[in-house]
Amino acid sequence: MSVTIKPVIIVGFGPVGAVLSLLLARKGIPSIVIEALVTFSDEPRAVGFFGPSQGVLHEAGLYEEAKEQGLAASGLCFRKLARDDGAGGQVWGDIVASSHIGAQTSGEPDIGSYMLLLPQARLVRIAAKKVEKFGAASLVDLHLGHRFISSEEGPDGVTVTAEDQQGNKKVFSGSYLVGADGSQSEVRRGLGLKLCGYTWPDRLVSTDISRTIAELPEIPCCNIVDQRYWAAITPLEPIKPGVPGLWRYSMAVTDTTIPDEQLEDMDFIRSLVRRHLDGPRDQHFEVVRFRPYKMHQLLCPVWRRGRTLLAGDSAHINNPMGGLGLNTGILDADALAQTLDLVLNQGQPESLFDRYSHERRRVYQLFVNPMSAANKQRLHDSNPDTAAQEDWFFAGLKSDDPEERLAPNKGLMENWKTDMSRFRTKV
Repeated sequence: MSVTIKPVIIVGFGPVGAVLSLLLARKGIPSIVIEALVTFSDEPRAVGFFGPSQGVLHEAGLYEEAKEQGLAASGLCFRKLARDDGAGGQVWGDIVASSHIGAQTSGEPDIGSYMLLLPQARLVRIAAKKVEKFGAASLVDLHLGHRFISSEEGPDGVTVTAEDQQGNKKVFSGSYLVGADGSQSEVRRGLGLKLCGYTWPDRLVSTDISRTIAELPEIPCCNIVDQRYWAAITPLEPIKPGVPGLWRYSMAVTDTTIPDEQLEDMDFIRSLVRRHLDGPRDQHFEVVRFRPYKMHQLLCPVWRRGRTLLAGDSAHINNPMGGLGLNTGILDADALAQTLDLVLNQGQPESLFDRYSHERRRVYQLFVNPMSAANKQRLHDSNPDTAAQEDWFFAGLKSDDPEERLAPNKGLMENWKTDMSRFRTKV
């Protein structure tokens, strides 16, 4: 006789909660997903999927549509700040170093071998459509517009109280609770846990802009190396010269005397963008959306308390340079789905949840945190005139040795994804 599995309650339907619910559904584990927002956010957040996270998207049934809606990067370059062209406009800054690593070559690329550019907001919408299929099979029960209030644990499960937009309270029952509700996680706060680490003094303004470009560089994805105006520039769709296209400009505000309110002033935002645009200084562009951010390097000291578990930004945060936060969150969802499968479907002990916490924190502390911090510091601490010779990372990118070019990311790629089956015990 089959045993009915109580649903896992997931708080948050961002990329981590969405991917987790679909991974569980494919393992026959039902979930109830509670999301405070009524509609999905379009905020300009993370945009790139690479390495093993693409394999997780494939396992969740999201990869093919993500690939169709996304854009394969042609590589990544590091440039100086845009410079005057002597004719009343600007041109792209000179290239400090560049890499075709992760670029899509001719033919169908191998999963995980390239950078897939897709805003996380689009991934969530793709996931929502997939959830409709599993919802019909009673495997994913999504409740938008429901805010997490509290949880209570019993010997065989957990109950969660949520509140809808009208203030009506609803109680959900399940086997385990997962907090995937972001950096301001109410689930984490309910456990009495906090994120520990530090906040960077500089801030970031992330903007999606529509602009027409006269000529597309060979590698349009670039990071700007500059002490004051470092930035990251990424196309969000296939760009054709002479036709308006959507770009992401994430730009540093290093002057700590500028008040936070000014970072939401449209004239200030447009002035930031103009520092980085090639072409005439008076060219037209439209700011489609924007958001200022503070940047952090933060980690929760434990990701498991009884029947409650944390994943993604509710458990760790890092600055966005290099896209490590989003991809690490996707890999958290993968590791947690494996763990829940081992416990609920295969009879493994609940102590495996402690191992999940240990392993994912280890990955953050040894690889994600130091690498993401170095990614940011490299942009504003390097001298763009001499960095190609003086910085080991840039020198490696210019090396003729393939192993040296791959070396900076080797440790991360070998450890980023966690195989929880290694920790199974004989039952």
